[in-house]
Amino acid sequence: MRLRWPNFLEGILLLFVVWLLGDVAYTQFEDFRGERDGNAAAEADLASGKLALQTGGLHQPWSNYAKQLFSTRYGVEAQRICGCCPTGVE
Repeated sequence: MRLRWPNFLEGILLLFVVWLLGDVAYTQFEDFRGERDGNAAAEADLASGKLALQTGGLHQPWSNYAKQLFSTRYGVEAQRICGCCPTGVE
């Protein structure tokens, strides 16, 4: 059986499938990397005796009160690490 080159539509479909599979694989790896790095940071905080809570999202009117509450009641430092639209750069 002789193989043939795909026509234009088949080529576009093939490129789309390859792109989609690559995007899913990259997203899964990115999630794994975030979990790994987050667990390592949490273990380091526990070992040092300093607890920290990292938050993100749109700033709410009660955010400063919650940050103060975590600090005074539980001794946990609340860190805001990203805004309402997190990206890999922030």
